[in-house]
Amino acid sequence: YSVNVRTGKVECLKSLLNIPTTVLPINLGLYFDPLKANEVSHYMPKGWRFNYNQKITANNEGYEYIDGVGGHHQFKASYNNSNVYFDIAGTGLVLTKLGSTYTIEDGYDNKLAFNSLGNLYRVINNLNGNEYGIQIDYIPTTNCISSIKEYIKLLTDSQATLTEKVTITYNSSATGFTITSSGF
Repeated sequence: YSVNVRTGKVECLKSLLNIPTTVLPINLGLYFDPLKANEVSHYMPKGWRFNYNQKITANNEGYEYIDGVGGHHQFKASYNNSNVYFDIAGTGLVLTKLGSTYTIEDGYDNKLAFNSLGNLYRVINNLNGNEYGIQIDYIPTTNCISSIKEYIKLLTDSQATLTEKVTITYNSSATGFTITSSGF
């Protein structure tokens, strides 16, 4: 574990898999969120989440984003654009609302894309007009992560190429899950 020097919050991250891909490695891990210590989520023990279980939720201040180590980021609206929000901690992160979806950009050609439920579904790195990244798929009925795929969309292609790297299977008794990986 470590202590976030900005917030004073204890951060605990346990790495499960590290898979090299074309540009972005897939680092599947677990983090403990002390603010959620009494909540069970996605077949995990109380307070534990996959690091890809990142979420955006609306609140009375604007939006809150929970990152891959359980860090909470508060976004407030821009004064001149009602669809743009800034992280009030001064991290440089910018949240943009696009209809019912959201993106967070860091200013270095890295982007996080969130679906209409506020769940992270794509991590994108733009390089020379091409998109490289990770796509996260969910089980619609449970909202649990089902697979993590490498995502490549070349400037010359009209569609992305997806290569499955990690599959997460939840057992029927809701007491655990199995992680399998391939293609590396």
